[in-house]
Amino acid sequence: MIRVLSTATFLLLLLTPALQAQLDRHLRISTPRLDFDTLCGEVSCRDLLLENLGSSDLEVRSITLPQIPFSIAAGAPFVTPLQIPAGASRTLRLCFSPTIPGLLNSANDLVLTVDTGDAANLARDTLELRGRSRSASLVIEPSDLDIGGILVGAQTCRPVTIRNDGNALIDLQSLRTPGAPFTIVPAITGTLAPGGSLVVDLCFDPTSVGRFTDSLLLENGPCRNPARLLLRGAGMDEAPDIGPILQISPLDIDFDTTRCGTRKCRDITIRNVGNAPSTLDNFDSLIFPFSTTYPPTPLVLPPDSSLRLRVCYAPDDAPRQDTQLVHFNGDSRYSLTIGAVFDVSLSMDTTFGGSTTTLKIDAARDGGRAFLSSLISDTLRGVVDTAAVYEFGTDRDFNQRQDYTTDAAALVAAVPTVAFGFGTCIFFALDRVMTDLRQENFPGRRVIVLLTDGRNSFGCPQPVLAQIIADAQAAGVRIYTIGIGDVGDVNDAELGALASQTGGRYFFASSADSLLAVYQAISEDLSKGADGYIRLTGEGAAPLLSFDPPLLQFDSVRVDSTRCADLTVRNDGNAPYEGGPLAGIDAPFATATPILPPLLPGESTTVEICFGPDRLRLRLDTVRLSYYRCAEEELTATLEGVGYDSVVVEMRDRYVGRPNSIVTIPLHLLDPLPEKYEVDSIRFTVRFNKTMLALGPDFVELGDPVASKPSAGGSAAREMLAEVEFADYSSDTATVGVLLYGGRARSDLPTNELAGLNFLVLLGNSLETTVEVSSATFADGNPKVGRKNPAIFAIDSICYLPERLLDGSARYNGRITRAVVRDGVIGVDYLIEMAEGSDPLATSVEIYDRLGRRSLQLLDREVDRGDTYRVVAPVDALQPGVYFVVLRFGDDLHSTLITIGGVDQ
Repeated sequence: MIRVLSTATFLLLLLTPALQAQLDRHLRISTPRLDFDTLCGEVSCRDLLLENLGSSDLEVRSITLPQIPFSIAAGAPFVTPLQIPAGASRTLRLCFSPTIPGLLNSANDLVLTVDTGDAANLARDTLELRGRSRSASLVIEPSDLDIGGILVGAQTCRPVTIRNDGNALIDLQSLRTPGAPFTIVPAITGTLAPGGSLVVDLCFDPTSVGRFTDSLLLENGPCRNPARLLLRGAGMDEAPDIGPILQISPLDIDFDTTRCGTRKCRDITIRNVGNAPSTLDNFDSLIFPFSTTYPPTPLVLPPDSSLRLRVCYAPDDAPRQDTQLVHFNGDSRYSLTIGAVFDVSLSMDTTFGGSTTTLKIDAARDGGRAFLSSLISDTLRGVVDTAAVYEFGTDRDFNQRQDYTTDAAALVAAVPTVAFGFGTCIFFALDRVMTDLRQENFPGRRVIVLLTDGRNSFGCPQPVLAQIIADAQAAGVRIYTIGIGDVGDVNDAELGALASQTGGRYFFASSADSLLAVYQAISEDLSKGADGYIRLTGEGAAPLLSFDPPLLQFDSVRVDSTRCADLTVRNDGNAPYEGGPLAGIDAPFATATPILPPLLPGESTTVEICFGPDRLRLRLDTVRLSYYRCAEEELTATLEGVGYDSVVVEMRDRYVGRPNSIVTIPLHLLDPLPEKYEVDSIRFTVRFNKTMLALGPDFVELGDPVASKPSAGGSAAREMLAEVEFADYSSDTATVGVLLYGGRARSDLPTNELAGLNFLVLLGNSLETTVEVSSATFADGNPKVGRKNPAIFAIDSICYLPERLLDGSARYNGRITRAVVRDGVIGVDYLIEMAEGSDPLATSVEIYDRLGRRSLQLLDREVDRGDTYRVVAPVDALQPGVYFVVLRFGDDLHSTLITIGGVDQ
């Protein structure tokens, strides 16, 4: 009866015991991946169920520890090794607790190692952990708002933008609103989604005179500082005729850290809080990575109006620091520090312009007083002028009549009314005034107004004109010059150069009325084309990762064992790295920590890379980490290790042979030699007593390469060729070198024969000899080779001759080419090799018996040239038996065996 097996039954019959054990133990994980979405600063945990679905107990040997911000729940430890009985389950609780806001792709992989009944083939399950850290990120623009001076009872409003740059919704109810006289219209309520923004008006409605400061404070997303807006304003009871006043908010824009490859934009508001129009012009072009779009210029900005510029920062590299001071011109009345300088030389005590009654000193007094009385002291709008009054004639006549002050009455009273000097040292006076000005106020807002009716006098002390101009430019001092008198009285060229090259203007007044107009023009000009500055700063931010070391060398590791080393990953950038997987690691390399945790700037972490070779020789791999810096980048480190193994070859056992017979002594391999070891050459040497053994025909025997299968115990080198590389008989011990090549040595058996060595047995000088493998090298030295020795060869005692006559070298390397006995006559052919011109050497041919006794001398002569010779002689006087024919040539000895009378050797 024939039975047909089902497929399932047939497969079960094929199962090995180890495979059957694995089927009896089966672990199921409830989910291979856990995804967390957690507010920064909070903790969320999830449970995994580990179920043993098999019919036998199993053991969770180990689990790789999760990396921050992932963890195993503190209150539910998971201790390995952990036994799970058949049909039972265990719970693993994993948590995610982010502390860095806004990380989107935190990742970690855990490896569970499970014993399923086959210790040599442990099962490994991978559990993926992924997490997102959520946090709102509120930004208020501008962050600093100065509304300026506003009349009591009036109201002005400025737009304010609130934006959520984070990845979580935020409730705007938690805020600190400013109090009166500041209000927000409309009230801030509701929520703000990620990427959303809203615009509100911040209004200022002063009810009294004075300065006011307050702030708007919004609670931000978790793990972030609150968002803050600083507010300032001033209430005024009157608005003096001050001209245009530009207020820039903010003066400094700090883009802080901006992820390279992204763009961050901020608004700059330039507002005219004065009572006259301002003309804006000559804006500096922004230098990459800053950018903006300017409106057409010149641009007229009316009172209580503003210009909004959107400035963006888009770094294309990181880490980097960027800064630019943006310069522009705009009509604006800044606080001034003025040195009013009056000529009091005797020539000022004369009339001018055709008048017979108006003295130049009197006209200067009236014009100077009008000018100094018009200086501004508007504390609410931040314009407060300071001035000092000087007089000069010669260098000895120079005086400061009033130190720097904001007291207009004191300044007016200090204007000189008397001319008394005997010279006009203009440059000396300017130098002294600039020395004082350098100690006052800020660069760019220092002014000298010089009035004179003459020229720089001969003999006045240094400096010269060029030096005065250079010093004024360096100190940021504008020089306004006024020439007074009749045409030709002053040096127009010098006064004009002083003014034009320092940013001032030169005027000539030929009458008292025109001098008053000049001072009025100077007052107006001080608001014209003033220099304005905006400072931009930004920091390009990105993670900058590095591997240390970039070449991880494991040196030599034995096959089927493992060595591990640490690879450090460092973030040398100025932005967090969110974490991610290592890639490119293939067997025989592996890592127990394949996912890198988030890394803050300056932090580092260590991953363990292991090398477990299953083959010999050099193995290379590359670990790769892809991350976004300013673009997609890939960090690499080279892995290098050498797999090695060792095998042992052995010559062993005892062998016996009769003289002139062949004895085979095998060279044994005591370890498996897998195909993957790629052993394509073998060199070894053997040593033995040269009087007892010689190389037989086909000295190395490797077996049939086809018929000798590994499983059948065939020679491990059966596919190779053999070559005797050398045979050295120079000492009492012979050394023979053998090369196996041209194939692949392999054996899956724990012990096997590598090669058989065929020896010819000689009549030696001993009863036995050791046969040893004295060296062995496989392929390129890998695997390494150990040696066990010796084999023993013993001569058959029946044939043993106690007296040594000859050694194997005579037979193997002999010069006797032929020895024949026929009809009682022996014929011996021998070869002599000599260099031409050599001295004659004694040569003899003799016959010895087996005991080493000379029985017959065939030849005794001197030979003086190389050739083939023959000697013929009768041997009928000798008894039947085995004899040796011995050729002596100088110090050389060569022999061969002959038989006389048909006796077996």
